[in-house]
Amino acid sequence: MGEISFAEAFNGAMVVVVAHIVAFMAYFVLHVQLGEAILPAGSPVIAVGSQREAATSEAVVAFLNFLAFDFAAKTMPKGVQPAFGALFYCIVITVEKCKYSCGYMNPAVVLASHVVWGETMMKSKKIFSIERILEAAQHEANRPYVYGAVLGSLMTAVVAKAIDMATSVSSSGVVNGSKKSSSSSTTTKTRSTGGAASSLRKRK
Repeated sequence: MGEISFAEAFNGAMVVVVAHIVAFMAYFVLHVQLGEAILPAGSPVIAVGSQREAATSEAVVAFLNFLAFDFAAKTMPKGVQPAFGALFYCIVITVEKCKYSCGYMNPAVVLASHVVWGETMMKSKKIFSIERILEAAQHEANRPYVYGAVLGSLMTAVVAKAIDMATSVSSSGVVNGSKKSSSSSTTTKTRSTGGAASSLRKRK
């Protein structure tokens, strides 16, 4: 989108992924301690639909999410914005009816779920092993969410740039119009002033 640097965007994405991994690991530890009867085991997020359907769904959701966030940022107090975001995802889940991943339209969630509950988890107890992270990143379940998120972001960027261009064109037209009106009024004033001066000379 061009609003922040690549380093800031990358760091933000990594923070979100690590945060989800920590949360899922906490759940996994509780599951081991409490047992299956009390706390069921988690599982990697996998879209039920096809790769194309999941990518399209993710792109649309990402695009609508950006629009909803922009609307909330411009019209709502900061304290209400998180609640509005939660409401948006509840609406998504209701409309989607869990056809793909029950509202988990987020590459960070999908990636983290595969890091914690992927196949390597059954073989190794190492939480942040390179093997587990690479396995999760290469899993085909992540592809539609990553592709969809990128596509949705590009859609948002195109719309945002189009709106900016339209706004700049309209504002430049208003400015030019005001300049023309001000110049014409200045000319009229000059003419009237000149006429008054000439009339004063005639009287003298």
